[in-house]
Amino acid sequence: MASNGKVVKECYIMFQSDERFHEHLKNFAENDPVQHRRSTSLMDVRTFVVDFLRTDFDNITAMLQKLLRYVEHKVSKEKIDNLNTICLSWNTIVQDIMDPQGWLHQKDKELLETIESVYFCEDKIPNLQIKCSLPAKVSANKEEKKDESKSDDLMTQETFEQLTDRLLMYMTGDASGVDTEVLTQKGFSGMTSEDTVNWLQTHKKQIPSMDTDTFSVVLKRISLQSISGRVLCSFIKKNARDIRNILVGQDAHPSVNVEQIVTELTKIIKFEMLKEKIKNDLIPKFDIFKNIAKKRMEYHALGGREGLDDEQIIEFKKSETEIKGIEEQWGKRLSRWSAYVADLRKRYNVLSYFTVNDMRSLNTNLQKYFQQGNKIDLLADIASKISFINPNLSIRDIEQSINLKKQWNADVKDWLYQLGEFLSNSKAQR
Repeated sequence: MASNGKVVKECYIMFQSDERFHEHLKNFAENDPVQHRRSTSLMDVRTFVVDFLRTDFDNITAMLQKLLRYVEHKVSKEKIDNLNTICLSWNTIVQDIMDPQGWLHQKDKELLETIESVYFCEDKIPNLQIKCSLPAKVSANKEEKKDESKSDDLMTQETFEQLTDRLLMYMTGDASGVDTEVLTQKGFSGMTSEDTVNWLQTHKKQIPSMDTDTFSVVLKRISLQSISGRVLCSFIKKNARDIRNILVGQDAHPSVNVEQIVTELTKIIKFEMLKEKIKNDLIPKFDIFKNIAKKRMEYHALGGREGLDDEQIIEFKKSETEIKGIEEQWGKRLSRWSAYVADLRKRYNVLSYFTVNDMRSLNTNLQKYFQQGNKIDLLADIASKISFINPNLSIRDIEQSINLKKQWNADVKDWLYQLGEFLSNSKAQR
């Protein structure tokens, strides 16, 4: 039970109503042995969970004592098997309760909550991936450096865009024909108290448990207390139950089910918060991330390597302004590098025969040539590149030009100038 707290919690939330539970059992096919096994197990587990959690305990100690007594006197192998069956098939059971779209929407929301940051990797196309927080995948050794490019916690750019598209499509279809784009185009948290009143009026039918009198009370309290969308969001994030105090208070009639009203209000507020998060936060930021990825790829394709480790992981919680700042820095770096390479090729015409990546390879092989004993293979590779400049050169000519250098340091800061000087002064220059 301790390792399956999510199942216990959802079981109680979904099935605390006897009526709803018995209605759900009708969906199980009695002639299907697998479903029959699940229904039997679910009845047993649900009975325990609901009865136990409905009990009013004075403190945690009293709750634990009752749980221990239950385990000692009532838990049998059959009950453990039943719990195991439910835990293993819980997603299927939940999917049966909801409509398929509703179930997928719930899973998408859960996945969205795990998104933390983007990760840029130049060895993959597309090179932009999204990092999610999946506790089960986290290494026990926190000091161990993870290979981000091989992490199971990474989501592709395409998967992320499909996720946000599905969520927006579901939310548009679940708006019950209510057009609130004018009210929420600036975001739910940006609505004034007047906007909030108008927005709530358009959603009245989505709060069936609220009678006309209570609805009037809620609208009046919003106006009198100047409750904006931002205020409602802050209460939802801290404690959804506070919504009862600020919107209903003690003004509701005793016969009104205030808890149900609060549940319905919380649902539609969270709905708007999710839509705002996707439309006004995640998608705009992700568009900037894609621009950064494009600039990084261009920089890498042009042979740039310095600075690729900078801002390789960017968290979504950064502000849009901060992310735009990173994009601008990459734009400047790309422009500087392009100008630098263009200037080199203008100064040393021989470099126009190579891409910068070819220059890097040639630079590295020249250093290896002076460091290693076996020079034949390296000489052949170097000659194959230099022959692009002057195909009439023999390998001996190239070898003589190289040996005049005596040594080669591939790691100097201006290695491109070093290479340009060498090629220009060698027999490779026509």
